[in-house]
Amino acid sequence: MQRLLSFFLLTLFTWATPPTLYEIEPNDTPTEATSFSGEIVLTGSIQKGDQDAFMWNIGEEDSQYSWNIELVGVPNAMTRIDIMKIIFTADGKEVEDYQKFFSFGTKTGEKPVHLRNLLFEKGEYLIALSSKSKENLDKEQSYQIVLKRSEKVYNNIKEDSKKSAPNFTVRDYNNYDYYHYKFEKSSGWFKFKIDKKEAHKLWTLKGTNSIGHEINIKLVDEAGTQIAESQSNKFGKFKIADLELDEGKYYLHYIGDVEGLQYGLKIYSTGNQKIDEYEVEPNNGKGEANAINHKRTIHGKVDQKGEDDYFSFSIPKKFENKVFDIELNTTDEKSDFYLENTQGKRLQAKDVDANFTMKNLRLNGNETYYLHYYSRQKGNQYSFKFSEFREANPNHEAEPNDNSNDAYVINLEENITGNFQGDEYDCFSFTIEKPNKLWSMTAKGEKLERLKLFKGLSSSVLLSTSKNKDSKLSFKNLLLLPGNYRTCLDGENSTYGFSVNEMALADLNISSLKEIEHEPNQNESQTNELKFGQAIKGVIEHKNNEDYFHFTLKNYERIRLTATPPIDGDVKIKLMSDLKTQKAYPKIGKPSVVEGVFPPGRYIINLWSKKESYGLYDLKLERLNFFESNATKLDLSLKVINAQDTVATYSERGQVVKFEVQLKSPKDDELNITSHVSDTSWKLNGNQKLQIKANKPSNIPFELRIPKNIGNTPVVTTLKFTNAQGSFKTISFTITPKENAKALNPYEDWGMPETLLGGLNVARLDLGAKRVLEHKEKELGYVPKIGNGYHQLFDDIVYSSGFYLYANREHTDENISIELAGDTPSEIVGVILNPFSRGNISEQLKDFSIALSLDGKNYKHVYRGILGLERQDQAFTFDKSYKAKYARLTLHNNYRKEPKGAIGLGEWKVIAKQESVKGLNAFNIANPKLGGHVVKASKLLSSDWDRNILTQNNDVSGSNYLYKKDKVLSWVVGFKNERMAKITHMEWREPKSSKTETYMKNVKILVSTQTPTGPWEEMADWNKGDANQSSYAFEQPTWARYVKFVFPIAKKSYYALPEELQIFEEKSSTNYKSILGEWGDKSHRSFYEYQQAKVDKPRDVITGNETKEKAFTLESNQSIQGRVSVANHEEDWYKVVIPQGDNLFQAT
Repeated sequence: MQRLLSFFLLTLFTWATPPTLYEIEPNDTPTEATSFSGEIVLTGSIQKGDQDAFMWNIGEEDSQYSWNIELVGVPNAMTRIDIMKIIFTADGKEVEDYQKFFSFGTKTGEKPVHLRNLLFEKGEYLIALSSKSKENLDKEQSYQIVLKRSEKVYNNIKEDSKKSAPNFTVRDYNNYDYYHYKFEKSSGWFKFKIDKKEAHKLWTLKGTNSIGHEINIKLVDEAGTQIAESQSNKFGKFKIADLELDEGKYYLHYIGDVEGLQYGLKIYSTGNQKIDEYEVEPNNGKGEANAINHKRTIHGKVDQKGEDDYFSFSIPKKFENKVFDIELNTTDEKSDFYLENTQGKRLQAKDVDANFTMKNLRLNGNETYYLHYYSRQKGNQYSFKFSEFREANPNHEAEPNDNSNDAYVINLEENITGNFQGDEYDCFSFTIEKPNKLWSMTAKGEKLERLKLFKGLSSSVLLSTSKNKDSKLSFKNLLLLPGNYRTCLDGENSTYGFSVNEMALADLNISSLKEIEHEPNQNESQTNELKFGQAIKGVIEHKNNEDYFHFTLKNYERIRLTATPPIDGDVKIKLMSDLKTQKAYPKIGKPSVVEGVFPPGRYIINLWSKKESYGLYDLKLERLNFFESNATKLDLSLKVINAQDTVATYSERGQVVKFEVQLKSPKDDELNITSHVSDTSWKLNGNQKLQIKANKPSNIPFELRIPKNIGNTPVVTTLKFTNAQGSFKTISFTITPKENAKALNPYEDWGMPETLLGGLNVARLDLGAKRVLEHKEKELGYVPKIGNGYHQLFDDIVYSSGFYLYANREHTDENISIELAGDTPSEIVGVILNPFSRGNISEQLKDFSIALSLDGKNYKHVYRGILGLERQDQAFTFDKSYKAKYARLTLHNNYRKEPKGAIGLGEWKVIAKQESVKGLNAFNIANPKLGGHVVKASKLLSSDWDRNILTQNNDVSGSNYLYKKDKVLSWVVGFKNERMAKITHMEWREPKSSKTETYMKNVKILVSTQTPTGPWEEMADWNKGDANQSSYAFEQPTWARYVKFVFPIAKKSYYALPEELQIFEEKSSTNYKSILGEWGDKSHRSFYEYQQAKVDKPRDVITGNETKEKAFTLESNQSIQGRVSVANHEEDWYKVVIPQGDNLFQAT
């Protein structure tokens, strides 16, 4: 019998912490449950007869914390969560047994419900969600489950002993935090003390333990007399309330059913004393609050000016879904009345000018709340009372909802009525279920002040408006991703209506979402994308409303940007980039136009208006002919042949488009050919000069090389044919990469020119290069009034505070020279420059020259180029290789082209063919300066990322004490960018201060060619002996991406870590090239993959497997390539057949 396993690639959206996981159907049964671990927001939708299942994996780390669960239920329906453990049958297809722990939920879904401080043991827990409703039975409704970690276990309690019981502190008032412990035995003790001052108070004991276990709790005094007893409930909670305790010591005895359980405990004051109707002093703080009965009218008196009076109460569980009012009567017209929770958070805060009523309150059952009354009037008498509890109106907001965490849950397309009592915020929660919809949000009322929109639990404001027009605040054209949103409305002493509604495209006179701007786009961090040829409509309703868009140029482009206002309207453009800002502020009713040639980079468009209008503006971005000029048009017919528009997006290999231009001229002519490609990473190869005969058609071949991993942005190629008189003609064509297309003429793309690939940077100081000082330096790399950071150009690192040439220096051009590594001149094939350094982007190096020399005196100019704005490595190849021992870089100007302007540059590499570099020793690739690093270790080796054992410095201090129970000490060393090298030998140097008996004399050596967790291949052991320095030679040069060192701990003792551990790779030759060569910035590939690429077959691109029914059957060890779109919520499904007898499945 075979088992069939289906799985899919799941898209996770992270807007704020914790991340959001969207349920994936089918997940109706435990065997189909959506799995997850850690903190998370679970979001899904449910309808009649449906249930959703999630499998929560709690690992060792997560089991050390208590957990809080929040349920945002289905509006106007009962939503329930069941949490249980499932035991599956042997084949994993059926449920054999289960252990249900608890259920909880909400009857109405109008407010979030919480469970706090739950303790779970390590294991898998099924979360099953179901819903019932009398209305909308067939309509899908959204829900949300938020799981967040809380407090971590403080300490272990080893003994079941009253004598060794840990102390914990009593608190003046309740909050959500517990003291957390783990009992190594099945039972344990706590103790606390009540002093004389606290003896008159009422106290409550609350505790929690690992769910699924029943515990008995006994409270005794110092003499052992039992005072109270309780048992934990299904949530693992217990409570002993209203304890009157005399001064003295008290003990709490936990009696559990198994060893190793976790417990939480707190004891807090619930007030000075219970009162019937009349306030009793002192009650000026929470710790002294009068405990009241909600059925009674409470009377109080202010004994002195500026007095605070506190009262504590709780609502019975049976009333938590109902609403009530609290009515205050007072003679002070300037008093304050607050409703607060146990954490001191003010749920309602009201300035009272006379009699006042807190209306429509709905509170959690069995939780402690406080009423806080403050008066400035001595002798003021007041009273307050609770109304009868009544059924909540689902179309009317319930308090408290003054902040986003207490937001009132609403349905889309339904109007909610609310009331402002004083100046306050009312907050609402709603859930978007489907993508690619436009929404509007509208509040109508007389005294509205501000409307804010938030994403889920995030505190960052997405949108905010305070422009009240016709007693209305609104957001329009909201394009919201699926998920939970919260909105807060500010106003004062009035009634309002609020709703969230889907917008119909027809009402906007558009047929597609691509034709309308999407809110939020009111600042530079919330921009809409604008594409070439795309016309977008939008609205600027008032002066405070601005719209932002962005586009990116990947080469110099001639563009036109046009914003056309509505009739008699106004729209102004500000076009911003890192280099400059251009504005177009025409008269009202006239279009705003920005046109010209712009350099590559990201551009922000800011649209704003001085005249309010609800009419739509039009915005359009056009690409113009880059070679446009007033030159005479050349009499020439041109036609592009075979420019195939079938290149693939996100191919892991580069692609080549081979095409021809057919031309015909009425006369003989000689033509120069120039070109422009809208993306500089696409390279055009072909003739630059051409002889043509009159009336004879000619087909001129070209090759367009496209890099790997391109997106779907269209790329325009323009060819310009010019004669000797300057007359010219151009022809253009566009290639739009397509999803799910097969790669066209694929080739292995390394992200750099082939001539530089694998070359060695011989300008690198730690490989032996030496700086040639053009100026006398006051200190390392610093020349007053000229520049600073010269030495940082040659260390293979870019800094935000790197090399910087000062403005207003003596000379415009500045030379930087270097003596190259190696004993003899090497063959230099090009340079790599990185512009990232100090200064702004306009101060980056632009024009530069390269000269080479054999003797450091006589230099030959070999190259002049332009460094792009992209803050990354940029390669420049020479027309041929040049023998050189010295190189000189001349910096001409920055992007401002200011005479003697400041210039920043991050790195300058001079690239030589590896085999031509003579006289270098084998490289120690474990050296951190060359990229070596400790990837992982079984215990902390040093405070400096464990790197101390790899450096030459004497920075390993003392010895480490190791325990036999740990069995081994191990660590794994990786190389530059996780590359795979051919290694030959290793060196181990002991710390000078260590003694021979502390040496690790026998170490196991393993290597992996894949990951730092294996699989591992064992090498011969390293038997080091008593020598201070020891060598290890591999039997033959060995390929390794990671090397693992394992020291078996024979006895507990002190052991010395290596002072320096060196790993050497094979010397460069015609058969091997070092991993330190240029193999692509940050690339993990190097010579090994370069060889493999010549024989490996490209991986198949899998398409059409977007559903479970269309799942692609994946064979064992088959490597494929696929793609899912985050924006489009795509899924890819695969089917794997596991043979009988195999029980291990690994997907990579």
